[in-house]
Amino acid sequence: PEQLLDILVNGRPLLYRLTLREGLTKRETAQILEEAGFAHTGDFAQVLLDPAFLRHHGIPFTDAEGFLFPDTYLLKKADTPDLAAARAVADRLVDTFRRKIAALRPESAPKGEELRRVLVLASIVEKASALPEERPRIAGVYANRLRLHMPLQADPTVIYGLGESFDGNLRRTHLEDAKNPYNTYKIPGLPPGPICSPGLEAIKAALAPEQHNFLYFVAKGDGSHVFSANLADHNRAVREWVKFRRGQQQNGKTP
Repeated sequence: PEQLLDILVNGRPLLYRLTLREGLTKRETAQILEEAGFAHTGDFAQVLLDPAFLRHHGIPFTDAEGFLFPDTYLLKKADTPDLAAARAVADRLVDTFRRKIAALRPESAPKGEELRRVLVLASIVEKASALPEERPRIAGVYANRLRLHMPLQADPTVIYGLGESFDGNLRRTHLEDAKNPYNTYKIPGLPPGPICSPGLEAIKAALAPEQHNFLYFVAKGDGSHVFSANLADHNRAVREWVKFRRGQQQNGKTP
């Protein structure tokens, strides 16, 4: 009776479901929020760049890219979506990120420079992998390259740096552009920030990359990859993939 009386007197907020998949950029997340009526893209973008917001959540980057945790949420909608509504949604997404990552390693959640490294690597792994079981192995490839001071040569980082100008075709000129700060073909080490919001499996992989001697991988066309420890084996795998792709095209199939 007490609970019923409380509901009758005070009401209960109407909550709306919001699902954010793994690998979304902040721009894609903002568009989903606006389409669902939670916040305007401009207000949300402003919140993610707000130094006070970043300090409050201990975010070690110039914006909150990577911290908008992919999950299914139940959220209230403001009568008029404004900056405060955008801030409320952003707070919820980042708080969820903090809670989830703390649960992965309760004894010592990553922070500072470790958090920076883990989240950037996890975001690349998220974009580079389709199969959850391959994520630790792909993280291991990038960890090996970083250890050996090899360029990461990750296409997703280049694409992220191109932003809205990317038309779906990654060209040689893009890979040669040293002015793109996310061009890991030209600039050694990790890029300056995350390139998406990674899911839990990608974060786990970045926290504990698989130990192996692989330095290369190429897609097989079915979501999986062929991993190689040397360039000769990698080039052979690439030739096999090109051969497979041409066969698919000749048969009228989309690779």
